[in-house]
Amino acid sequence: MDSSERSIDHSPQHETLVDRARKMVSIKCGWERLARLIAKYAPCFWCNPSFMAGTLLFWKESTASSNGGHHNDIALTDRAVLYRLTILCSFFAAGQVLFGIYISVVYLVIPDCQSSTCTQSYIPNLWNPLNAVLGLTIIGLVLFGASLNALKIIQNVDILGALRYYWVLQWISPFEALFVFNLFDYHQVTKIFVRHWWHTESFDWFRKQFCSDEDFLHDYATGNQTDVNNLSLDEFCICNTTTGELVNDTCYDTREEAIDDMTVYSTIFFTTNFVWGLVFVIVLFLTTQMLEFIIGIQLVQKSKERNLSFWLTLPISACFFSGYAFIGVNFDDQVVSEELKWISITYYLSCGTFALVAFLGWYLAFTSVLDSSDKKRKEHASILFIMACVVTIACISAIMVVSIVFSTFASVTVENGEGRGRMACELDKVGSCSNCDGEDDNAEICPEWTSTEVKNVLSAILKQNVIVAAILLIYALESLRYGIKMRSHITSYQVAYV
Repeated sequence: MDSSERSIDHSPQHETLVDRARKMVSIKCGWERLARLIAKYAPCFWCNPSFMAGTLLFWKESTASSNGGHHNDIALTDRAVLYRLTILCSFFAAGQVLFGIYISVVYLVIPDCQSSTCTQSYIPNLWNPLNAVLGLTIIGLVLFGASLNALKIIQNVDILGALRYYWVLQWISPFEALFVFNLFDYHQVTKIFVRHWWHTESFDWFRKQFCSDEDFLHDYATGNQTDVNNLSLDEFCICNTTTGELVNDTCYDTREEAIDDMTVYSTIFFTTNFVWGLVFVIVLFLTTQMLEFIIGIQLVQKSKERNLSFWLTLPISACFFSGYAFIGVNFDDQVVSEELKWISITYYLSCGTFALVAFLGWYLAFTSVLDSSDKKRKEHASILFIMACVVTIACISAIMVVSIVFSTFASVTVENGEGRGRMACELDKVGSCSNCDGEDDNAEICPEWTSTEVKNVLSAILKQNVIVAAILLIYALESLRYGIKMRSHITSYQVAYV
């Protein structure tokens, strides 16, 4: 038996203490076992036995582990598991990109989207499911390139490259989870999106699909020919003017039926994206766990400590964008209640405390202790670091609680007619609302949006706000854990005098 065969022989007589310890860790690590099951039984379209045997990943080990008729069910090496999980990551990332290309083509390229009304429909907001799909497309492009590069890294056993791949997944996974959960349409905003975006240029292609010539000719024959004689098929399908008034009653049923069909189609499409993305999030998590196991927990932890400031730039940016998007993009100052303004201010405060934590983390990681004064300064910095983390956790927790409570009682905010109308005008990005400027004092502001629609959209925004806060809370808790550990480490310093 040569050395290569001995290195992969896991029979009892050749089992070392290291192998036994590794098996014990493998048994205790439930995530690793799940990763091995997925890597073994999930379809792997780009793998073949000859290629795997050439890279010495698992096919030889699988053969060698069958000893005396006893076949080892978990015969994959760690590198083989990681390799196949990375292939699955590239597969799911490619799927997200294809979904995004389809959306871009049917919403932007085919309609020749150039008008301000059309482009405004893509202004980033916290409730439109279309923006979540486009966000997942960008993430898919990044992860597809990173996964293809990681395949070479795994084959070459490049630990430094694997560590970089680990950091890419750590950075991008929270955004993936955020956009995926935004696609979970618990508050049924898809129908609101379709109804109020129906007249825009971005829906040109869909109107042609769901409003047929047969419907137009049938309504023309059975309705008032004078009313529909001067209408094109597209105008007949829109069936309203820029002020929201119906052109005539003849086309109303056709429009409503088309909107209902489009809602069903959109629900299926967004639900498919949600399920696809949810499985992708699980695969990304398992890939991260395997990377951490292969690289070594101590090395990963040391890298986190050295790169804490860089790692915290993500929650800093997220807090700033959330504070701005909650007020600057989705609502006007005159529309937002005091509770929602308070959420935005708290996001900005969390942004500042996260920045303070990042600065103190950099100071603790890159300053040395040469004498007692250095030790005292680092002790004070570690105490301030922990206090900043506690304040951050308190702020993020308050945002979560207020968002949950306020989303439950959102109907109270939109009962008032004027308040509902002004909030609807801010939520509407494509001009479906009328009288938003108050030209007619006797007319209602934005009668096109009902109180239920405004309430559902507001609840969806607050639900997504809870998801953002939950992700930020994980960063804050991890920073607090690092601060407590660093505090204990600093107090144990022994300063020697010569």
